[in-house]
Amino acid sequence: MPSRRRTGFSLIEALVVLAISSVALVVIFSIGRSATDSGFRLGRAALAAADSEVALMDARTVMSSLLLVPAAAVRDPAKETIEGTSRMVEAEAVMMRSTICAPRGWRGRVRLSIEGARGDLRLMCQAGEDRPVRLMRLRDRSALFYSTDGVAWQDSWTNASTPDPVNSAAPALESERLYLSVLDPDGNGLVSMISTGLPQSWYVADERL
Repeated sequence: MPSRRRTGFSLIEALVVLAISSVALVVIFSIGRSATDSGFRLGRAALAAADSEVALMDARTVMSSLLLVPAAAVRDPAKETIEGTSRMVEAEAVMMRSTICAPRGWRGRVRLSIEGARGDLRLMCQAGEDRPVRLMRLRDRSALFYSTDGVAWQDSWTNASTPDPVNSAAPALESERLYLSVLDPDGNGLVSMISTGLPQSWYVADERL
């Protein structure tokens, strides 16, 4: 009697195929989920890096936009002087470009300050009567420092002159520059230079006659 030829899968074979297919789908989906998570992580890291770069650019712009008027040329100390401490610096500013702090152009008095507590230190900026905005996060114990030569640094500075009763001669009108930095204890941070430029750019002799 001739034997019948078996066609199709037996129940055991079908179950084995389903098991193998299930394992393959699990592997594929896990790889896809892992790739998706990696993509999201890379995307978030790229956005964070871009935000950090924009924050650095804005901070440098604000710092270099502060106006340095030589002490001998200051007419209105309340408006034209720079007052700087380790936690705050305030001066008139002409913004070189638009930033999160203020649009381009003259902004009146601009105040940069270090605020917050350990673990949440921020460099804040306030232009005129506008509300303060955060420029960037800072490392713990960051502070403002000032230098006129880029070598010797101090934690306070002003270009407000004090009357000298002994020497009443008018001080010389000369170009000046000031290095302003926001540094942490390890020396990491920003350094920007403020300059008066050439004397003819800020002083007209006839106005003082």
